This record gives sequence, C-alpha cells and structure tokens, in this order.
Amino acid sequence: MSTLGWIHTAFGVVALLAGTAVIVTRKGTRGHRTFGHLYLTSMVGLNVTALCIYNLFGHFGPFHWLAASSLLTLFAGMVPVFTRRPRGRWLERHAIFLAVSYIGLVAA
Repeated sequence: MSTLGWIHTAFGVVALLAGTAVIVTRKGTRGHRTFGHLYLTSMVGLNVTALCIYNLFGHFGPFHWLAASSLLTLFAGMVPVFTRRPRGRWLERHAIFLAVSYIGLVAA
C-alpha cells in the first residue's frame, strides 16, 4: 500500500473511533465537542485523501463521488451549528446530517 493509502486508512480508523465516542458521550459537553472536532478533522482528511487516490480506476470514479458526497454531508451537518439556523431546528439538522455521515463511514 502507498503512503497515501496508509494515511487514508489512519484517518478512517481515527474517524471511526472519534465518531463512536461522539455517539456515546453526553451531547453538548466539552468531550462531545472535542471528539466532534476530531471526527470532523479526520473525516475531512479521509475524504481529501480519497479524492487523491487514482490507483483503482485511473480517473475520477465512484469512490470519488462518495467522498465528495461525504464532504457535503459534513458541511450540511456543521453549517447549522455555526449559524444556529434554522432557528429551533438547527440541532436536529446537525444530528441528522452527522448521523448520516457516520452511517456512511461505517458502511464504507
């Protein structure tokens, strides 16, 4: 496996562990936010490295599309946190999009 492949794998393992920690910790606490930041960072790293791997197809393939959609899901889950919008529903949107993100990670 290439160095990029190892880095990609390491980001994936960290994302799985951090995502699990986010799920099991009490929501809104410092621990939840810390593990959430670790999850977000590792998922961005995981997806960026996925977009750089071309050994499988030699061109932009289905896994690249999945990485791009994963980045969109992360973005959709974090925008409500930063904007606190929509008012009264931002927390629900945050939870739904990041749950979808984690499910996608586990499925991959």
